[in-house]
Amino acid sequence: FVNWLIELIKLLNNDENSSPTYMQIRNFYEQDLDMLFKYKQNEYINKILKSINFFECFNKEIYKYTARVLFNYNLTALAESYIKKSLEIFYNDPETHYILGEIYLKSKEYLKAKNEFKRADEVIKGYLPAKEKLYIIKDFCY
Repeated sequence: FVNWLIELIKLLNNDENSSPTYMQIRNFYEQDLDMLFKYKQNEYINKILKSINFFECFNKEIYKYTARVLFNYNLTALAESYIKKSLEIFYNDPETHYILGEIYLKSKEYLKAKNEFKRADEVIKGYLPAKEKLYIIKDFCY
């Protein structure tokens, strides 16, 4: 955890010698980005979002993590752009389809949401979060 914080601080201070690991990003990036949003640290949020390509070099799931945080803070259009980038890289990731389905659901695009939840369930048959959403929205889609 301490090593991740050192890398993140280096990045936020524009230190080009920063090199986080895959696991550091996997384990800490999302919660730290969430905290920056929670405490309205817009300057740091912008620095991180501008560095997304840098993070991609170490963990290509960065777009999914970012989209999830943006979605949780009602930045739906921005979240959609990041999750679609994630789909370009990991089309067969059920969680990515699920998140896109959630975005469409929030936008009341029920048919698109249903299709994404179906894709998530097709990638991993029985993917429970998608199955639950498909059950919930079945009456919304004709």
